[in-house]
Amino acid sequence: GADSLSRERRSLIKINPKNWQIRSEITWQIRNYFRNLGFREAETPILRPSLIPESYLEVFKTQLLDRNRKGKKMYLAASPEASLKKLLSAGFGNCFEISRVFRNCETGSDSHQPEFTMLEWYRVNSDYLGIMDNCFKLFNHIYISLKKKSLIKSGLPDGAIQYSGKLINLKKPWLKISMSEALKKYSQIDLDDITNKDGWDLNSRFPADKIAAVSAKIGYQVSENDSWEEIFNQIYLN
Repeated sequence: GADSLSRERRSLIKINPKNWQIRSEITWQIRNYFRNLGFREAETPILRPSLIPESYLEVFKTQLLDRNRKGKKMYLAASPEASLKKLLSAGFGNCFEISRVFRNCETGSDSHQPEFTMLEWYRVNSDYLGIMDNCFKLFNHIYISLKKKSLIKSGLPDGAIQYSGKLINLKKPWLKISMSEALKKYSQIDLDDITNKDGWDLNSRFPADKIAAVSAKIGYQVSENDSWEEIFNQIYLN
């Protein structure tokens, strides 16, 4: 057991020890940022008797045995969202969690893993603009810490990081763009061409046949069974 653990540690360190150092510092500075704002850190259950029904997620199912080996169906959390919102409704106040989460059918990709770490934070008496401000300040708080410890690649402009060969400037102003503007700018699709403003319910307001026709014209493969949401997510993610 000790030998196999030692081999695993050596293989992890061999990948890139600096990446692990950066990850550790980022996690610490996330906690530092939110605690300085008076947020409470939560630690909610990973093993749960039920999960939020989300059509696009495949979950991990397992079995909990009591001392008499009587089984009960349980699930690994796909996010801490539901538990954090229960805390909010109970009056816990501004809170955050750095949690391990699990999503099935996420293999074979450089950007998806079946097990990963997720940060979620919630604040009361605020709106989405307050959350946006938190996000901007959090990134810059982390950046300043990494730079002080020489964990940012040298030779880059102040306030910039490099990702996938591209320079990203973390200083203000960050681009603020609506979904309809982004759709028009990056996909050349007008939101009115894929929706129906006069629709009385979700299906009539977001007709699958309308977005399917537009998507097929610009090269997406769609089928008659695809929902509006599924087709839109293809466009949005690309």
